[in-house]
Amino acid sequence: MAAGYPRRPAHSSVFAHIDLAARANMTPQAMGELVDDLEIRGYVTRRPDRIDVERS
Repeated sequence: MAAGYPRRPAHSSVFAHIDLAARANMTPQAMGELVDDLEIRGYVTRRPDRIDVERS
């Protein structure tokens, strides 16, 4: 548990995103926009996390 709140596997992708943004000295919103741009240009592909799909 982080800060007294239970964490689910689905939360990991969000926290990883925030952690990556912090390490890049960017806001999570700016990192999201950057990933959106990379996806539009074909550099990255978003897909559901296997663990999240199995748990739903």
